[in-house]
Amino acid sequence: MNYSNYQSDAYKETSVTTSNQTKLIVMLYEGAIRFLREAVGAIENKDIGAKAKACDRALAIVQHLHLSLDMERGQEISADLDLLYRFVISKIVDGSSQLSSKNLDEAIKVLDTLCTAWTELAQKEQVESVPTELLAQAAKGRLALHG
Repeated sequence: MNYSNYQSDAYKETSVTTSNQTKLIVMLYEGAIRFLREAVGAIENKDIGAKAKACDRALAIVQHLHLSLDMERGQEISADLDLLYRFVISKIVDGSSQLSSKNLDEAIKVLDTLCTAWTELAQKEQVESVPTELLAQAAKGRLALHG
C-alpha cells in the first residue's frame, strides 16, 4: 500500500468513526450511488466483471439500509423507506441481470433523492448542535481560536 492510499484509508476510517448516524446514512447513499454509476459505466464498456462487482456492492449497501429500518419506532417513514428500498433492490437486480442501464439509472434517481433529503437533515443537525452564541460570534467575525 502506498502512502497516498494509506492517507485515504485513514481519512475514511476517521470520518466514519467520528460521524453521527445521519452522516453515516448519507455516506452509505453516496457509496451506493457511486457503485451504481460504476455499474452503468461497466455496462456501457461491456465489462461484465466490473458491472457485477459494482452492482453487488450497491446492493449490499441498500440491503443494509433496508435491514436497518426500525419499523416500530419509524412507523410511517420506515414503511415508506421499506417500499423504496424494495423498489431500488429490484431495479439493481433487474439492471444487473438484464445489463440494463435504464434500471440502474432509476435506482440512482431514487437513491439520489433520498440522499439529498438525508444530507439536508445532517446539515440541520450540525447547525443545531453548535451553540447559538458561538454561531453568532462567528457570524460577526469575533470568533478567535486560541491554541
